[in-house]
Amino acid sequence: MSLSRRTTLALSIGLILAGICLRLASYQWNRRLYGDINLFALTARQFALYGRWEYPMKYDYSPNVPYLTLNTPASQHPPLWPLLGGMTARLIGMDDTFSALKGIGLLAGVGLLVVTLLWGARRKPAPELMASLTLLTFSPILVDFSGNASPYVFLAALICLATILLEEIPSGRAILPMQAGLLCAIGYLTHSILLFLPLAFFSFLLRPAGSQLNQMLKRGLLFSLFLVLPLVPWMLWNIQHFGKPLYSYSIYYIFEQLGMLETSVSGDGVYTHLNAAIIWSQVAQDYALHFAKASWALVKQYLLAVGPFALALSLAGGLALYRKQRRSLVALLLPTGLYALSVALWITYKYRFLVPLLPASFLLAGAGFDTLLSGGRLKKGLAWACLLGALAWMVPAYLQPGHSLYYGRETAAQNSAYDRIFPALEALQAAEPGVVLGYSQALDGGIETVYWSRLPFIAGRGLGTAEIRKLATDFRVDYAWADLATQPALLAVFPDARVLARSDPFIVLEVTQLSVKVGGPPLNCVSPMY
Repeated sequence: MSLSRRTTLALSIGLILAGICLRLASYQWNRRLYGDINLFALTARQFALYGRWEYPMKYDYSPNVPYLTLNTPASQHPPLWPLLGGMTARLIGMDDTFSALKGIGLLAGVGLLVVTLLWGARRKPAPELMASLTLLTFSPILVDFSGNASPYVFLAALICLATILLEEIPSGRAILPMQAGLLCAIGYLTHSILLFLPLAFFSFLLRPAGSQLNQMLKRGLLFSLFLVLPLVPWMLWNIQHFGKPLYSYSIYYIFEQLGMLETSVSGDGVYTHLNAAIIWSQVAQDYALHFAKASWALVKQYLLAVGPFALALSLAGGLALYRKQRRSLVALLLPTGLYALSVALWITYKYRFLVPLLPASFLLAGAGFDTLLSGGRLKKGLAWACLLGALAWMVPAYLQPGHSLYYGRETAAQNSAYDRIFPALEALQAAEPGVVLGYSQALDGGIETVYWSRLPFIAGRGLGTAEIRKLATDFRVDYAWADLATQPALLAVFPDARVLARSDPFIVLEVTQLSVKVGGPPLNCVSPMY
């Protein structure tokens, strides 16, 4: 099958327009502050309103931050994504940074399609480009994540750009190592899951065909310089707030999974500290087990997300590139493979980690489609059957209520459960302002409360009774956000608490009349933003 340049251009424009429409729809249906999106939106709003990069709540219990404060330096993620949201909101004079981040994600989703065009323009065959662009345009995961305010589609676009740069490196242009270093810096400043991306470039920069040793060293130096320099301001900020150039509170969660850390009452506060009873052999066994579980979950969900038809095309495309364009295959798979390795080593699989893996699969599927089309009638029929089958595989995701795929393919009951947070939030907003303790296992402990209600918040999810009692005392808690699973534990601590709002499974308890509130307000325990 051959397509004229005019036909290819018309089809490309049509697919891009269809992709824009779908992503605009995604912007509309995504209205949920799931997971880390809370932290991104809250940090962005703090920057938009006050120029501070922080969470407006007590979140980090490590010894690296002050205990008695109702704000925490943003410590779980690198700064770029919330910084972009905060700058956008500040420029247009709004504080709805959730919407601002959704808008940036929408642009990233469209940008991914444009990057696909750049990849296809290099490789020439129009059928390959059209098949890849079609799958990327209609992929329900890529569509949904383009409108949910998370950075994962942006990461996918960066990985695709990395593939293009890797293919360009043998040309020897001096600017390419600088572009590659800057790309890796942007990736790491967006999400630490791209930690290993520089290894892909080093493997190409230090072994380009026909280069002398001094040329390779020069390219490696330029790459390293443009990788490190953009990280310096963040490192200095980390040193100022945490006493070290690289710091992430998310690593504490992993260490807790391995039994190395615990958060408990210690001295005059609640702190996350090293478990004195560590058995290192057990830690190694636990890590291996978590690694295997995360790897299997990633593989299983990847196969379900890509589907058998696109997977068959991908295998055909990979085999064709291996035979004829091995460098292109390595350039395509290496960044994605290193990303997948970092996910497995992180030992905590999340459905959202799938997103940056999909573009390489669909680009390979395009190559497979073109390869089969160049064969006999049977192969041509198989090519079209697989492409149409891949599109049919995507249809059910669009038929689910709410469409949100942040945590995977949620049921109607799960979608409905989220909607029931809003009556409880309205009751809390109507009450007297006060400090809220989040002690729900659902919806990340009730952090949505901070964004929608703008009340000071203490993150208590997963803590024990002694820690909850200590936090309630030290921070003079007024309300507790719970669910059906955690309500009995809270009532054991606050036996006289009354239910301010109930919107099953969520309960808001008022605890202002309890004797647990002893002494005066703690030092620095102020709400610095609301």
